[in-house]
Amino acid sequence: MNCSMPRAGSTLLQNILAQNPDFYCTPTSGIMDFMVDVRRNFTTNPAIQAQDEDEMKKAFQSFCKKGLYGYFEALTDKKYVVDKNREWCSFFNFAKFILEKPPKMIGMVRHLPQVFASLELKYRNTSHKDSGVVERESFVNTTTEKRAEFFAGTRPLGTALERMYEVTMQGLHKEMLFIRYEDLCMYPREIMEEVYAYLEIPSYEHNFSFIEQLTNENDTFHGILADHKIRPMLEYTDNNPVEILGQSTIAWIQNQYKWYYEVFGYNM
Repeated sequence: MNCSMPRAGSTLLQNILAQNPDFYCTPTSGIMDFMVDVRRNFTTNPAIQAQDEDEMKKAFQSFCKKGLYGYFEALTDKKYVVDKNREWCSFFNFAKFILEKPPKMIGMVRHLPQVFASLELKYRNTSHKDSGVVERESFVNTTTEKRAEFFAGTRPLGTALERMYEVTMQGLHKEMLFIRYEDLCMYPREIMEEVYAYLEIPSYEHNFSFIEQLTNENDTFHGILADHKIRPMLEYTDNNPVEILGQSTIAWIQNQYKWYYEVFGYNM
């Protein structure tokens, strides 16, 4: 399961893994939402509640597990599936219940000013459309500083940061594999060896000079700030967050998210 931060290389990782013929790697997937909706119905349905609790729990677990496996059996006959949805990390224990074992979850992270700057650049580069972010008459999100706070408090970034914080507070991050985007770009072979070791499966020789985009998403459905296109060659790019955001905004990010810097080993 790929439960990465936005703008941190989740699509890139999916397409690197997809080079391995044993892997089926999804774009942003909705199967987790199926499971969560079923859980809600299981919890509230009077007919379920009226029956033996232990028996229903066992039946529900079997329903979810076989449904999950059946879903992907209809899509692929490959040996391994990497399902991408950044909300998976919020449902680590639910996934453990479904699979009857600890799930393998991988999360891409990135230096936070780079993430904020990426969103700001996307906003600026789509000026020919109404992003829905700015309301000029009421002075809502009309400055870079205001937009940074807006990004921090809404989807996709705000919710992702909240999920990551909760994961670390519960100590679940110790059972997951977090990969820094910068490390993947600069040390791809070493990082991919760590991935295979975490997954406990044989490694594969990947081609980092040509990464074909095998997962495709229509960003119209994800909103104007979405971007799920990758470059064919793996290389690290710095979008110069100081120039884009300004030093005061970066200082605000550093102060607001000290835990992120500490957990993922980024320098302030």
